[in-house]
Formats: sequence, structure tokens, C-alpha cells
Amino acid sequence: MKRIKYQEGDVFVFPLRSDGYGVGLITRISSDKHRIPLGYFFKHKYASIPNMIDPSLIEKHKTVLISKFGIQGIRNGTWHNVGKIKEFDRADWPIPLFLRHTEPFPPRLVQYNDDLDEIEDKKAPPNIDVSSYYRAGLDGSGAIEIRMTGLIDGNTGFIDGNN
Repeated sequence: MKRIKYQEGDVFVFPLRSDGYGVGLITRISSDKHRIPLGYFFKHKYASIPNMIDPSLIEKHKTVLISKFGIQGIRNGTWHNVGKIKEFDRADWPIPLFLRHTEPFPPRLVQYNDDLDEIEDKKAPPNIDVSSYYRAGLDGSGAIEIRMTGLIDGNTGFIDGNN
């Protein structure tokens, strides 16, 4: 199988389930053989695949989703690399605390290191606002497409932080 190249700082677009394309940025890649990326995803929507992305759209405060994600969309060619952040610095794109919450268990806060290894899993404080955290775990590329379609179109049906 052909090895797909992607790296930190790559900007990509992916199909939304309604119409158009969403935008994401790879900010980390796990150091293991699976090379799982962590992406920051933005609310901007394109009608078609752009040749390049306006750099002013790729800003941390414009993030609507942060998630580790599978690369099937990259592998099968439905997710398109459309550029790279010049002078990308991972320190500008921190890894937040994530939330793991599976009913009926209490919520837990999860921290990953720069290699995307889970380094901490602790009980969340009582009465935590779960909507202020992104979900821990790994989403497939199709799940990202569905979640981002909802976030961009405004009918999420999901509990995600900062949306």
C-alpha cells in the first residue's frame, strides 16, 4: 500500500455531509507506527475544493473542534491537502484537556502529551461544564465530516466544547 504523506502544519479540506468542504489543520502526529493526527477544525466552509486557504482563517481562536482522527479520508483521497502553515510551531497550537464521559460513569479529564499518548486520566470536578471540553478519543474521518457538518450548519446534536 502506498504511504500517504502528511505532516504537522498541513492544512486540508474535507467533504461536509450537506454540501461544500470544511477546513482543518494537523497540529500533532503520534510517534507510533499508526501516525494518528490531532486536528484543529474551523467553521469556515468552501463551496468547492480551494487551491489554497486564506491564512487568516487558520487561527486558534476560530477553532470549533479539536480531535484525534483517522486518516481514511486522506488515504482514499476525499480529504485534500491544500497547503501548509508557514513557520508552523506546535507551541502555538496547544493540546487541551479533553473530556471522557460515558454514562452512567462520571466525567473524566484526559491529557495527551505531544506524541498523543494519554498521560493523565483524572476524575472531573463536580458540576463541571462538559460543554467547555472537546471529547477524548479517536474519531474516524467520516465522524469528523458528520460532526463538522453539524457545527458549520448549526444543528449539531453533539456536545462539543467551544462551539
